[in-house]
Amino acid sequence: MSADEVAGLLSTAGRVRDAGDLAAAAGLYQRAALRGSPEAYAELGFILRTMGDSAYAETAFERAAEGGHGLGWYGLGLLRTEAGDTEQAEILYRRAADAGLALTRKG
Repeated sequence: MSADEVAGLLSTAGRVRDAGDLAAAAGLYQRAALRGSPEAYAELGFILRTMGDSAYAETAFERAAEGGHGLGWYGLGLLRTEAGDTEQAEILYRRAADAGLALTRKG
């Protein structure tokens, strides 16, 4: 599958997600992820987290992070925050920032 085809899958998955069909979007993101897209793994992780599947979300975020995508590190940080491990979460958020993800704090 070409880079253009992967980009098309990502675009379609985003539209499907925005329309509220998380299961269908997850399937599209998974197809793109299996073709080597770290962005797709990150997006898949967020959908899985929203759907309540933290274990698979963590795996997806790990794959995104391994691929150098800042949202992978950020997603892992969110999971650690939700688990009450703020010390580890802070490390992961720093890795997200180091990978180029702009993080802002509110409050």
